[in-house]
Amino acid sequence: MISILKGALSIVLALLNIFVLPFVGHMNDYFQAQAPDELRLNLAVISDTHVQDSAVRQAMLELGLEDMEKSYTPIDALLITGDITDHGYAEQYDRAIEAFKGREPAKNIYPVQGNHDTWTVDVEDGDYSEMIGNFTSFVKELGGIETETPYYSQDLNGYKLIFLASEYDHTNAYVSDTQLAWLDGEMSEAAESGKPIFVFCHWPINQTHGLPKTWGDRDYDAQTGGLGNQSDAVEEILVKYDDVFYITGHIHSGFSSADEASFRGYASIEDYKGIHLVNLPCYMYFSLRGYPLNGTGYMIEVYDGEVLFRARNFATGIWHTKYDVSVPLA
Repeated sequence: MISILKGALSIVLALLNIFVLPFVGHMNDYFQAQAPDELRLNLAVISDTHVQDSAVRQAMLELGLEDMEKSYTPIDALLITGDITDHGYAEQYDRAIEAFKGREPAKNIYPVQGNHDTWTVDVEDGDYSEMIGNFTSFVKELGGIETETPYYSQDLNGYKLIFLASEYDHTNAYVSDTQLAWLDGEMSEAAESGKPIFVFCHWPINQTHGLPKTWGDRDYDAQTGGLGNQSDAVEEILVKYDDVFYITGHIHSGFSSADEASFRGYASIEDYKGIHLVNLPCYMYFSLRGYPLNGTGYMIEVYDGEVLFRARNFATGIWHTKYDVSVPLA
């Protein structure tokens, strides 16, 4: 059943890409980094997989995982920047784990928590411990990482990868003082290497990437769609360091280039107070803004003098070079 669904999804998405939408790029069975011999770190990043008890959604995720397996250049890590599930139920994580069985899209898998991963009608009196426990169990089972908190970090090829999380609340995030102090310590340690620092969080900084308007609600304030109350505190930590990349999801906006920002109201990759901000499209759903098709994300290729973001539809194997961005390092 799953294989039939994957085949049908692949055909539909490929036809939409080829015949409905103009694109700059190409489709192939196998792909590699732009300069494999000079590559220092190779990451695949997607967001908002929204897995639930659905064979269709599992099949959609599997399409992307199988595409990543076709990389001639080994992928050091796959990161999913939040909303891995729809409601954070253990059975939804089980469905996500099922999608990974028998597949090796990357050497490492690093899940990041999103609001839907703690967003469930079963939460009473603000107790999110069960949902957070489901997430940390998923991190251990899929990534082999033991963490007592939903936030954690990893060192990979000499680079620091930091993963933030919400400790409370539904739509906005709550980042405790303890987590903020931990983040500052991790950033300080990472800066000693002189290499770029990668921070992954489901929520964008408030009022970036076209927020709050790109959130879509008619009634909104300055915090709508962003981190919320702790956004300024996180920002104050990030701006202290050089070559910081803050990579998010949450707002379900499709790819949009800097050239398109004037009429679309946002860019997927933008500089903000010296921080390099990257907002990922929703992997599972079509987008009403920007490039509309699902299955998308970035390959991030890290070199000595630059970080290259290469836009790809992992469900169809199509590069969208129009949305590629090279960020020179300080």
